Amino acid sequence: MKNRLVEYARLQWIEGEDDANGAVPRSDKFDDIYYAGDGREETAHVFLSGNNLAQQFTTHSRFAIGETGFGTGLNILSAWDLWRETKKPIDASLHFLSFEKYPLCKDDLERAHKNWPEFSHLSDIILQQWPANIAGFHRLNLEDNVSLTLFFGDILDGLSQHPNHPAPINAWFLDGFAPSKNPDIWSESVFEGMARLSREGTSLATFTVAGHVRRRLTAAGFAVEKTQGFGRKREMLRGTFQSTLTPSDQPLMANDKPWFSPQNLTTLLAGQKVAIIGGGIAGASLAYNLNKTGLKPTIFEQDKLASGASGNRAGLIMPRLDRDDNAPARFSLHAWLYTLRLLTILQDQNPDISLFTQCGAAKFGRTDRDREILSALIEEDYLPKGWIEKHKDGIFFPHGGVISPPDFVRLLIGDTPVLREKIKSIENTATSIGVTSDIDTHQFDAVIYANSFEARKFQAVGTLPISGAAGQIDVYEMAPAPAHAQVFGPYLAPLPGNQKIGQIIGATYRPLEETKECLEPSPEAADENLESLRPFTDLKGIKLHDAISRVSVRCVTPDQIPIAGPLPDWAFYTKNYDGLRDGRIGPYSAARYQRGHYALIGLGSRGLVTAPLAAAMIVSQMTGTPAPVPRDLFETLHPARFFIRSVKRPKPRHQKKQKS
Repeated sequence: MKNRLVEYARLQWIEGEDDANGAVPRSDKFDDIYYAGDGREETAHVFLSGNNLAQQFTTHSRFAIGETGFGTGLNILSAWDLWRETKKPIDASLHFLSFEKYPLCKDDLERAHKNWPEFSHLSDIILQQWPANIAGFHRLNLEDNVSLTLFFGDILDGLSQHPNHPAPINAWFLDGFAPSKNPDIWSESVFEGMARLSREGTSLATFTVAGHVRRRLTAAGFAVEKTQGFGRKREMLRGTFQSTLTPSDQPLMANDKPWFSPQNLTTLLAGQKVAIIGGGIAGASLAYNLNKTGLKPTIFEQDKLASGASGNRAGLIMPRLDRDDNAPARFSLHAWLYTLRLLTILQDQNPDISLFTQCGAAKFGRTDRDREILSALIEEDYLPKGWIEKHKDGIFFPHGGVISPPDFVRLLIGDTPVLREKIKSIENTATSIGVTSDIDTHQFDAVIYANSFEARKFQAVGTLPISGAAGQIDVYEMAPAPAHAQVFGPYLAPLPGNQKIGQIIGATYRPLEETKECLEPSPEAADENLESLRPFTDLKGIKLHDAISRVSVRCVTPDQIPIAGPLPDWAFYTKNYDGLRDGRIGPYSAARYQRGHYALIGLGSRGLVTAPLAAAMIVSQMTGTPAPVPRDLFETLHPARFFIRSVKRPKPRHQKKQKS
């Protein structure tokens, strides 16, 4: 199994050069300091002025900064502070993409940040969401229209895993330990990776003028020049990326799968309008992320908000783990981490609401094989210490818990407009997408289908293999609340709010084709829930006739993985990828899509965990901003995956009949 954890930086703290500065961190591994003095003036001179950010911020409605080493975060704090003080276009947004192989632990990061009390209001936001040392991409929503995507791991892995179309970066901070101390971060491969994420005119700045650095940057397509350095450093470098290729002309990387390529997607501009069909957790997550990047969402929901499974009294917040290092397992893990950070923000902003009760969640094995797998997750350091523990015949997640789904939906939606209209048709015009309801026709620049199983009624979605499954949950308000959530397959959990009484039990699973009656709650289904739990736990205090039951329909996919992304132009796929049936290697053209049509459906029973990150993925594609996940996760959730699998699936061989 691939190691999912990265090593924290090991530091020595040395006194500053004068009494005004606190202790400065020095890396044991690279024998170099993170900054000189308090670092602020050097950062302002080299990275802010070197990239002319004060001017660039005034002209870009959407700006992204890439950084080759996060370090203490001083560069990002400084750029973020400058952006907040700069007069910008309406609905402007700022995005950071930073790579760090050896992140500081939270205590060390906090100690470093104390050197810059003027940034304390920004530092607190980063510290509140600072990720554990888990390898991969971590998206932090810092404030309205500001996000930070951190990659923990080797920068070459991060650059190669990031989707490179469209190129998202407007400016680069080339920071890190000196080339003589850390040569890997100044290599040809790193600069080539940067070039793939750069567009014509992307700027860069760095403190070093080493000859091999200049030559390698030039070879990667950056025009660089020496300019006045800071302090004792006489010179520094700044430059711009020079490319004559448009995004649609740029060649695909060798490991690209053209049928999943986002190369031909149209990038939406700040202020453009997006229709969201559905007001459950999928639609709410989309509204939250769209609002964060300056787009204007409107939700269509003919019923009340959170009318489906998102309307349950409680839902579990815990990951679905797998020993194998496969894409679905990594998506589930990072979706859980992202949702935990999001809940921290929302709960902090709304302290009077019992949104999330972090009571912990235990997962138990039902068979010896299940218990063996769960035990291995602890032995193999699947998660950092304090994130996963041995618990009887299973494992315990201290950071897990229960949530109030209706409150979650409401807080994510915020002040997003909601239209209580029944949609009759959705059609593309020459310049927009017309959404016609029983009341009016509205014009949008894009539409996202987030209405669960009902999405199959629309032509753009109709070919996707989604189905419905009804699930009944039962609330026992007077039963003693368990100390934490318990999952055996079926589950029981306390209600949100740290109550001493009240628990929820669930859930049945019945395909809609099985019986129409399964859409109505019944004592028989409640008894089924109890019987499924009885072999594993004590149900003392539970009385069947006390059940307050609710049935909702979940949208499921054949592989039990959500569908998230742009909807393919099915005619183009049929014509251009038919050669896959016969194993033709290619070359194949990059995918084409139905203009402005996206989907977030098929969340199954884990939408409260998976919807927020899946929504962030979609919005990054729509806006051309840094991605919150690696390319293989986009492919894993891509709406075209079922079509490609069906085309590539081996055909049965017909044996010739033998002569008698």
